[in-house]
Amino acid sequence: AIAGPSTYHSDKQPSTPSHGNSGKKVPDKSHCRHTRASELEHSCNVCSRVFSRRDHLTDHIRSHTGERPFCCHLCPKTFVWKSNLTKHIRRHTGEKPFSCNVCLKAFTRTDSLAEHMKLHQYNRRRR
Repeated sequence: AIAGPSTYHSDKQPSTPSHGNSGKKVPDKSHCRHTRASELEHSCNVCSRVFSRRDHLTDHIRSHTGERPFCCHLCPKTFVWKSNLTKHIRRHTGEKPFSCNVCLKAFTRTDSLAEHMKLHQYNRRRR
């Protein structure tokens, strides 16, 4: 695996020379280093699915093993992904961190807020 980004940009970028008759500037990309895709691939040895990130492969492997490492400390529920545990805990606490900037109604999830915002857009169009 590779430690760090697959592409880097140096502090001093070369000037962008003009090419052809168009007079348009074309960036000189000689300051970029691109890593071959094969070096970034992490494949599942159960189903051969390929991932660009090792953590995505780790999450995927749980679909084969049934591992559910994230446990709610308030009830017996367990989760494959930490993000699902975070959303679940909001049911217990009542936390609603996402609020509408039009009417201030609050939501536990961003997708619920996005769906709510469609109502304001619809009502604005009807006027």
